[in-house]
Amino acid sequence: MTRSYRIYVALIPLFLLSSRAVAQTDQLIALSCNGTTKIDDKDTAFRRNGYNGEAPVKNLRFVINLTKKKITVFGVVFNIDKIDDALISFQGRESEEILVEGSMDRITGSATVIVHFSAREVPFSEQKADMNLTCIPAK
Repeated sequence: MTRSYRIYVALIPLFLLSSRAVAQTDQLIALSCNGTTKIDDKDTAFRRNGYNGEAPVKNLRFVINLTKKKITVFGVVFNIDKIDDALISFQGRESEEILVEGSMDRITGSATVIVHFSAREVPFSEQKADMNLTCIPAK
């Protein structure tokens, strides 16, 4: 066996390992979203704290991991329920009292996130925040 042939044979495992590492790299999309949130509170808990009505949302960060089908919003990782060429939808619990669901139009960048709040005395359907957002690639 010639010396150059041995070197090439020795490099094959390195090449295979490096190509496998590239194939496993997560495909991430980072977005910055702006819009408004409307708090719908049948109870007075939000009103007492000054959160009733509409408020601006600025630079809400979404990180979408297409490889693992996960989305990070509010610093919390949720499973993506549906993903196709036009839509991404997700839902999950941030805690026992907070349920988050949302969808994003991959073509227009518009997104809707609904945060349902629950307390012992008030069921999920009674308190929620609806966010209507427009998202662009984060810088």
